[in-house]
Amino acid sequence: MKKLFIVFVLLMLAGCGGKYCHPYKDAQDFERDKYDCKMKTRSGSSEMMLVDLDHFFECLRIEKGWSKCNE
Repeated sequence: MKKLFIVFVLLMLAGCGGKYCHPYKDAQDFERDKYDCKMKTRSGSSEMMLVDLDHFFECLRIEKGWSKCNE
């Protein structure tokens, strides 16, 4: 069960709920910002890391300046 939850969280972070855009940053910057936000919003042990998704997406939008793309 624990492994299934970790896989679920990783899949959510991999997709990030859609494509994000930034006025001057590229995909490499997004990966760096995504990793930074993940580290800022994690909790738990290294064996079972939990990420607060609300704060994670808030970090991407407010702190890093990313917004969902209009496709």
